[in-house]
Amino acid sequence: MVFKMRFIIKSIFYFFLIILFLLGCSDSTGPNEDDSSRIMWGTSIDGIEIDDPVSKVLRILGEPDEIAYGDFWGDFYIYTQGEYSGLTVAICNMPDRDKTVVQLWLKYPYSGTTKDKIGIGSSKKDVRLLMGTPHKSIENSDNWYYADISWRIIYSEQDTTIETIIVNKPQPVSGQK
Repeated sequence: MVFKMRFIIKSIFYFFLIILFLLGCSDSTGPNEDDSSRIMWGTSIDGIEIDDPVSKVLRILGEPDEIAYGDFWGDFYIYTQGEYSGLTVAICNMPDRDKTVVQLWLKYPYSGTTKDKIGIGSSKKDVRLLMGTPHKSIENSDNWYYADISWRIIYSEQDTTIETIIVNKPQPVSGQK
């Protein structure tokens, strides 16, 4: 009887050790991204997120190569050289608001991708396989919109590869809270 009890206790102990080991090996960054990804779907581009302060943009990306001063709601920090070439960050510049990121744009020659290697130049087919059907696409247009993450993907005139990715502040999808 004592032998059976020891066997049961050891079995339970080893079971929990195995569970703890498996939990420790899980991917904490999500199923589709890893630390080497520069594009994190629904989260960030090169570590920059919507509503980040301009100080974070400058700390991570450095000074932009160009600044286009807007006359409506913001300024555009344009990166044309080096690692961030092809990235534009729209910064709110309204007097009654903090200077924060309100939009991110990616265009060629931006070279960052997701873990799954989706980025500028990726095929429409690959995007649909990984992200599913868009919430909205403008009929007879090259625009796909994923409302849950508020990302718009614009395809080339030939409607086959990603030309631009635009990131906005996520909005609830109708039917979601």
